[in-house]
Amino acid sequence: MAETKIPSIYRVPSNTEPELKRYLESVQEAVEVRLGRRGDELDQAVTYRDLIDSNLAQKASRLNRVIEPITEDPTPSMPFNTIPQNVKASGAFTKILVTWDDHQMGSLFARAEIWRSGINDLNAATLQGSVYGSVFTDTVDYNTTMYYWVRFVQRATSVSGDETFGQFSSPAASATTSANISAVMTTLSETLADMPGYNLLSTTATAAVVIKSSSEPSTRVGGGALQVNDLWSDTDDGQLYMRNSANNAWVAARDATLVTTVNSLSSTVTSNSSSLATANSNIATLTTENTARATEIDNLEADVGKKYGGRVLTTNGSKDVKVETMANTANSTTTAAHGITSDDVTAGVFVSLKNISATGGLTAEQLNKTFKVTSRLSNSRLQVQVVGDAATSAATSATVVDGLTVGANAGLAQLATVTADIEGNAHSAYVMQVSANGSVAGMVLEAVAQDGVTATAVQFQADKFAIWNDNNGSTAPFIVSSNTVYIANAMIQDAAITNAKIADATIESAKIVTLNADKIRSGTIEASTVLKIGSSGSGATDQRIEISASGNRILVVDDSS
Repeated sequence: MAETKIPSIYRVPSNTEPELKRYLESVQEAVEVRLGRRGDELDQAVTYRDLIDSNLAQKASRLNRVIEPITEDPTPSMPFNTIPQNVKASGAFTKILVTWDDHQMGSLFARAEIWRSGINDLNAATLQGSVYGSVFTDTVDYNTTMYYWVRFVQRATSVSGDETFGQFSSPAASATTSANISAVMTTLSETLADMPGYNLLSTTATAAVVIKSSSEPSTRVGGGALQVNDLWSDTDDGQLYMRNSANNAWVAARDATLVTTVNSLSSTVTSNSSSLATANSNIATLTTENTARATEIDNLEADVGKKYGGRVLTTNGSKDVKVETMANTANSTTTAAHGITSDDVTAGVFVSLKNISATGGLTAEQLNKTFKVTSRLSNSRLQVQVVGDAATSAATSATVVDGLTVGANAGLAQLATVTADIEGNAHSAYVMQVSANGSVAGMVLEAVAQDGVTATAVQFQADKFAIWNDNNGSTAPFIVSSNTVYIANAMIQDAAITNAKIADATIESAKIVTLNADKIRSGTIEASTVLKIGSSGSGATDQRIEISASGNRILVVDDSS
């Protein structure tokens, strides 16, 4: 039977007597509350039609006399031992999305309950919410792990009946939210800034350089501008000069006592031979010091790394190559001790090969590089690993003069090599490394041109790596820590991401194969075929609203019958 249309209630006429008007307005308000047109919806009256539409009653032959409660077969279309299947949890930043497969309970389904615990123990879990669909979003803190269980609830099958609770899903679905990237970067930046070396980066001071020249220099070697405290060693007379604090003149390096003595004796030099002798002695001492400083400057320019005659030994089918330190003569068969210990190798040692011929199936390009030593085999053998194809035979190369350079391993280690041949092949490498009680940081710069093929590489070894910007001294915009890269701001033109967590996204065009969402806000939702709300199934018991482009129809399924 069609639903009876209840007319609207007209406003009380304004010309009604005041007392009667108040009475009529109170009656109007009471009626509208019971009709659900005013006030809290929980206060509206329940009609016979409401009871029948809710399957709580059925229509008898004479509706105005009796309302008979209905009963339903307590056995669902699928037995109510259905456990939620495929329960998954996915963490973002402060949100965890929990999803599961649609229920198969038809109209007997009441809701799904989501329980949560901070540990993998159902007994410690608490109810977080109930939903009708198959998606639930939970709000938690950053860097938090939570465990989730889901169970289905069957509605009562009679007016006086009780709900039935199903079994929990198992095992628990867990997810961990991401750390607060901004807070992590700030903490890492503070840690890096507390390290002693940071002051060298954050200040504008420039290290002094030594310039050897027979005439007064006006620039540094290479054309750079002179700086305060730069040193000039006059190669004509060995005199040492220092750039003054105003950076506008060279001042002879001198002993303050000598200057005072010479100034006090300048008027009596002729008559005071004793004072002159003292002055001469001081001058001689200063000359000796200047000579020593010149020697120290020369020592600073000495090459780093120790050179040996070198040869390699290959193993069939292996990329590991034995590098042997030999007496530094061509084709020598006499080994030489390299002085490297196993602890040195653990801390980090680099070797550089040059002019080694192709051996055992390994090409000259594979061999003539700078390598990090992987193990110490003996007092004359170290092991490295080549890149590319493995050796095809066991072989030993001829010893090459200066064919092997081994970098020293102390608090500061450096290795620098440059090689070239008449065929146009060239190789250069620079390795710098610092260590402290087994903690090592270093870098390798390398360029190779071999047989017409060129390649370059810059590699770093460190627990933490950061790039600082003078315009933002409190937080480094780029940090690598514990195999994780942190970037404050990035502009990426094309990216392939296996697993992404995005706290807030602005997307102009998104192509998504499967979308699990707790809430979708949109002005327009377009679907080329079918749009379903509720169950994703297509059966008569799958409760849903289905909008189909084919035939321009709207299908509402709200019953299992």
